[in-house]
Amino acid sequence: STFIESMPYIDGDGKPGHYTGHVDRIGQPTGRGKMKYISGSKFDGVWHEGTKLHGKTSKKRNPKPQLSRQNTAPTPPPPPPPPPPPLLPAKKLPGSRRKTRHDG
Repeated sequence: STFIESMPYIDGDGKPGHYTGHVDRIGQPTGRGKMKYISGSKFDGVWHEGTKLHGKTSKKRNPKPQLSRQNTAPTPPPPPPPPPPPLLPAKKLPGSRRKTRHDG
């Protein structure tokens, strides 16, 4: 068998994660290995042809407690509003004429 680290894998229950351990010639977990699931739980045990045989599953640990508002950094001010659109040149009204030197 071959040893591989952090191979993306979906177990027999359809749960995705990363497998580290021994694999057979077609890349299925076989022998001792560990699976770190996307959910945060872990399995450490023995596999055979991609199936968990026996081992220990540990659930995701509780996240660290949130800090109170007093202990956090102050919230930065909101970004300034966008600049106003540029002014467009005045439109010439229909029927109006601009005087030129040739007009008289």
